[in-house]
Amino acid sequence: MDQPEPAVFAHTCSSAGATLVLLHNFGEDTVKVSGRAGPEDGPSRAFRGASLLDLLGGDNVPLEPDGGFTVELGPYGYRWFRVHKPGDRLAP
Repeated sequence: MDQPEPAVFAHTCSSAGATLVLLHNFGEDTVKVSGRAGPEDGPSRAFRGASLLDLLGGDNVPLEPDGGFTVELGPYGYRWFRVHKPGDRLAP
């Protein structure tokens, strides 16, 4: 996943229709990470009404209709999310 912060490792994993967005800050500064939960060439409204569900108990993050998001990571912080679209079940 492309994002502008050099100290941040951001990646996605997809399987069986579920997508995870995983963000790790290896730096000592708080950073804002912007990225996309889907491919750059995907439909412009594929994520309408979708959000990133925080798997570790933090706040959920609404997605832009194109899958864009911005998340703040503290020093050496990490966030793990599951992409949740309207109509998706919350648990497998």
